[in-house]
Amino acid sequence: MTIRLEMKVIPQSGQQKIILDKNGQVKCYIKSAPKKGKANREIITFLAKKMHVSKQKVAIVTGVTSRKKIVHIETDKDKRQIMDLLGLQEQLKLKGM
Repeated sequence: MTIRLEMKVIPQSGQQKIILDKNGQVKCYIKSAPKKGKANREIITFLAKKMHVSKQKVAIVTGVTSRKKIVHIETDKDKRQIMDLLGLQEQLKLKGM
């Protein structure tokens, strides 16, 4: 199964985390600067680690040079499990969504 994840990336934030903003948009904070593909590589590594998949299973399909990205993740997990792994399910509960 391929999961499609739309996100806004905030580079050079000094931290690695993924959150839902007040509008329900996924935001991914990363440490790297968006130079020479460093930020994109960090996103792939970060998401692969969170999802417990290899980096080859994570691909940025649109937005390679933009802060708005669409990422595809190959996994056998369902959407709820993915939200749990990313820590977003708990955020949804806290926001009452």
